[in-house]
Amino acid sequence: MSQYNSGRKVGSKGKIEIHAGLKEFFKYYKNSYKNNVNYSTYAKVIKELNKEVSKAIIYEGFELKLPGRLGYLSIIKKKHKLRTNEEGKVDTRFLPVDYQATKELWARMYPNKTEEEIKQIPDRKRVFLRNTHSSGYIYGWFYNKFTCNAKNKSVYYFKASRTNTRELAKYVKSDDFQDHYFAY
Repeated sequence: MSQYNSGRKVGSKGKIEIHAGLKEFFKYYKNSYKNNVNYSTYAKVIKELNKEVSKAIIYEGFELKLPGRLGYLSIIKKKHKLRTNEEGKVDTRFLPVDYQATKELWARMYPNKTEEEIKQIPDRKRVFLRNTHSSGYIYGWFYNKFTCNAKNKSVYYFKASRTNTRELAKYVKSDDFQDHYFAY
């Protein structure tokens, strides 16, 4: 049985192939400007600039307008919508699972079974995330392509780095959190 795997070739690791990176940008910079710095200085400046832009987006609610009318990068919040099935019960297939709490529950309910044996149980209980720390909102990075002027903009995709997503999660859960993001 094969599943639909949007955006990836079957069997791929899901990594996005980079066609132009920091080295290519440095070559362009070196050929375009007279007073050049060395690569290590250039890389430090670019990395520090990216960190500061990420911090502004996360901590100040900054919306980054990308050059060349490629759209905007920002953080949005949204409520998780509950869906019901034909019987009127909440459809749990689309709810985010709290894996740590679920494993603790399974350890109490099924003390002598392995995780593989528990997965074979048809109606096993799971614990779902409720995001009580954020009043039920889910926060995430958002690439707004509405104002994008590029051809085939539907294939453009943005995925924030693991560092940036973890930084956002840490900030949302902190006591210093100030909600200045747009609801979507």
